[in-house]
Amino acid sequence: MPLYDSEAVVLRRYALADSDYITIFLTKDYGKIRAVAQGVKRPNSRFAGNLEPLNHVFLEFYGREGRDLHRLRRADLIRAYLSKNPSLKQTCVFNYFAEIIDELAQEHQPNVHLFRLLLACLDTGVKMDPNSSLIRYFEIWCLKLSGLLPDYTYCSTCGKYVTNKGFFALPGTGHVRCAECAEGRGLKIGESAAVALQNMMRVPPATFAARTLKKEAAAELGSLTERLLEMTLEKQLKSGRLLKEFFAE
Repeated sequence: MPLYDSEAVVLRRYALADSDYITIFLTKDYGKIRAVAQGVKRPNSRFAGNLEPLNHVFLEFYGREGRDLHRLRRADLIRAYLSKNPSLKQTCVFNYFAEIIDELAQEHQPNVHLFRLLLACLDTGVKMDPNSSLIRYFEIWCLKLSGLLPDYTYCSTCGKYVTNKGFFALPGTGHVRCAECAEGRGLKIGESAAVALQNMMRVPPATFAARTLKKEAAAELGSLTERLLEMTLEKQLKSGRLLKEFFAE
């Protein structure tokens, strides 16, 4: 069977047998994969603590092409994002990131931009206390890189440029309306939130997260991303409910 290697981030894992795990990774080169790690719970396991969730690792795995489940041969730790006493906020936010990626990433379909986004946002969340700006940035870019973010530049009815003015989003259709055409229907995205959405497209996560989003703008963008994610996944994210309570926006 062919042997593959790639950088990866551990998204989650679950027990397969007394000493084995099935671990889900987002890899840089192969998209999302599932791999069996044999004997990981044994004291002398070669994997040791390298397969903890949110670890950045270098993998070697093997399996037949097209198979859903691979076998893990090697996992070398590059960085553990939830080590060294992470805060409750970091743990909550990082697990939310992992759940979004697990739901949106396609198995065996590389998306190097999504992989880099995850690492960049984890790096930012370690360097500074994760905030609403970082969360909204991650949600919006995950949707964009997965082809799920509508174009909110021009009113779908009259063609007016709305990016700097604010608009009303209709998540069910992907349409956007200016205030005049919307007549109060749809999700309101005010001027501050609309400008923030535009700025996200221009700067890296660390730069955007250093800016404080107004509470109203964060709430409006949060409502938009929540609706878009729920429509795509046809369910609510478990970690999203906890995150909403934690930030109480």
